[in-house]
Amino acid sequence: MSFYHRMGEVPRKRHTTFYKPNGEFYRERDVRLPQRLATHVESGDFEVRVKRQSAVYSYFFDFHPFDVVGWDGYLYPYALSIHDFEPITGRIHQPPPVHQTFAGQNFVICSFVPRLYDYHPQSIPAPYFHSNVESDEVLYYVRGNFMSRKGIYEGSITLHPMGIPHGPHPGKIEGSIGKKETSELAVMLDTFRPLKVTRQALEVEDGALRKPGGVRKDTARNIQETGEFVVNMVDVHNVDVMNLTSADYPPEVSEAAALGLALLPSAAVKVPRLGASRIHFECRLHQIVELGEPASSDLIIGEVVHVHVEDALYHRGRIDAEAFAPVSRLAGHNYTTLGEVFDRPRPIYDPSKEK
Repeated sequence: MSFYHRMGEVPRKRHTTFYKPNGEFYRERDVRLPQRLATHVESGDFEVRVKRQSAVYSYFFDFHPFDVVGWDGYLYPYALSIHDFEPITGRIHQPPPVHQTFAGQNFVICSFVPRLYDYHPQSIPAPYFHSNVESDEVLYYVRGNFMSRKGIYEGSITLHPMGIPHGPHPGKIEGSIGKKETSELAVMLDTFRPLKVTRQALEVEDGALRKPGGVRKDTARNIQETGEFVVNMVDVHNVDVMNLTSADYPPEVSEAAALGLALLPSAAVKVPRLGASRIHFECRLHQIVELGEPASSDLIIGEVVHVHVEDALYHRGRIDAEAFAPVSRLAGHNYTTLGEVFDRPRPIYDPSKEK
């Protein structure tokens, strides 16, 4: 993994140390500079967007903007492997600047790499609760198990806005006591100007995780307590109703009651069905599989004990998928419909045609 940075410098402060694989110290002349350019010579319609202050300007070219043959001047990207970064460790918890790798105008980049934890006999390796008084913070988790967080996987990104306290999730402080080292790899960007969450960011928000702190969601908890549930299928006719029920209601509030949704009695389980759905699967709980280490989401497996299908959707012993028009969720706020339906007859195995 390499960092590419246009402005700023490698901090020369005493808290930052770089080592070569042979154990020698890195110097700035050891930082890798551009060696080979990927030149693009194709023609076409290319848009280049330039942001200046709060406005974005578009420029259109009939040639590729990377139609270059070499570097001229002293402004160019450089790369430094995160695996060569070694932060200072101590008997007690060290301040965040020991992880700082790059400093630029209005931002810094920190690297959390494999290292020893605090080694005082009474130390608590987990970081203390804190809030940033002058910066927004974004963390990208590259590899390993980030010891202070639950529900974090490789590729996860978290945002910690200025002024909002954040710290270890429940149980992580106690769980860190006695630990000797970490194998985590993560990159943190602190910006000294506020970050704004875009619509595109909200669309990829991970809604499958448990509630903050690893608490099981209401639906999963109800299934665990009752051992029964009903799958109310969603189609183009009730997708908006389904979306209304996804609000973060308190556990004691029934979404159906709050929204005035009609309920129907089930045939084999005590849990009622939603009248807005045209297909229902009554289920008894078979198993709940906790996913993640520590657990951050649930895979719920049930046995279907009764099925309800509206008469208009049932033809020749099968559900008419096109008439049903099901809706499926993609990610974030995005959904999709069935799309084009096509037929592929299954082939018949004929041993006489084997070579």
